[in-house]
Amino acid sequence: MPRTKAIKQDKPGETKQPPPVERMAYSIKEFCEAHGIHIDTYFRLQRAGDGPVTMKLRNGTRISVEAAADWRRAREQAAKNRREAASATDP
Repeated sequence: MPRTKAIKQDKPGETKQPPPVERMAYSIKEFCEAHGIHIDTYFRLQRAGDGPVTMKLRNGTRISVEAAADWRRAREQAAKNRREAASATDP
């Protein structure tokens, strides 16, 4: 008869935690905290057209993790372009 491996039992009274759920979207507050910006800065960026793409939901506004990543790349590119333009005009 083939041998089977024994399944390790939990300690008495120990509860298993479910695996964490992967984040798919941020609230505005969570986005600001995750990116180290003040909420006023977020709204200023949105008014200027430089904020992340948002999803309007029944219970609030959300920013997908993909939109957050796209926003970071766009901000990095804008900063790079400004640096290059500044260095091109310096003597």
